[in-house]
Amino acid sequence: MLITTESERTNQTARKSNTTKFLFKETMKRFLDSRERLDRSMRTIKDYEDAFRRFGSFLGGREPKSREDIEDFIDHLRKCPGYRGNARMSAESINTYLRALRALYKFVASRKYGKNFFDGISFLKTQERNFPILEDEQNQKVIDAARKTRQWQRDTAIVWILISTGIRAGELISMQIGNINLVDNTFVVNGKTGLRPVCLDKPTKKSIELYLRHRPSPSSPWLFQNSDGSRLYYGGLRGIIRRLEKATGIRLYLHLFRHSFATAAARAGATVLEIQELLGDKTQAAAVKYVHLNLKDLKKTHAKFTPTKFLH
Repeated sequence: MLITTESERTNQTARKSNTTKFLFKETMKRFLDSRERLDRSMRTIKDYEDAFRRFGSFLGGREPKSREDIEDFIDHLRKCPGYRGNARMSAESINTYLRALRALYKFVASRKYGKNFFDGISFLKTQERNFPILEDEQNQKVIDAARKTRQWQRDTAIVWILISTGIRAGELISMQIGNINLVDNTFVVNGKTGLRPVCLDKPTKKSIELYLRHRPSPSSPWLFQNSDGSRLYYGGLRGIIRRLEKATGIRLYLHLFRHSFATAAARAGATVLEIQELLGDKTQAAAVKYVHLNLKDLKKTHAKFTPTKFLH
């Protein structure tokens, strides 16, 4: 005869409760708290929040019950209008929501809060996109436009940093005064791979030095601020880029600067490993996706490395 003690019955009840009671809002909060403890970037946290909010709105306040809820959510997103006037949401945008849900349900399963409804869900196939990049002439137009804004010292420093370093938007708005070394021409950012050093060139350093003399709140630890001295967040940064886009007539978005920097580095002869280190990516494969060489670049590379130049 198997005898179950009171303690064992209590533990069994607790385990049963954990595996059967999945409250979406409560679990979402626990997940987000866990990501913050892992020091995920603010941008990543915001992407998670946006995805969960949209999924919760789709569910209409009820709890998710099966994998079919996610499949129905995907069908729903396919019918939603996309960004910048596109008739339908792109596969890339839909996959952004799916990555957030995959992370959430992995968390659910690992904590034994419930089943992993994401099992068996596939990401949408995406087409290879021919990314535009900013050439020197366009970069100069953006810099010139930044010099004409109301907070031109701040906006010019932001543009110089984006062009010359390729750092992520989340890394830029998280820059703190204590992590900038203008003597050593470096600063430290906290990105997806943790703390990493970033190098400053002379014009970027000068733009930062100029802005430091005009910061609204000199006592604030945050480098970039709004006009009232409050910290600049992602929405404010995106607003700056949109105004520069309107002023220049060049289509701009924050990640475009990262793609352009990586491509410029490749053109200058940087290796994949060097580009990976400069961008702060976890893998070389992640770094390669930012490099977009055109036919002119390929012709130069081919002429440089073709073995036939040694033949006659």
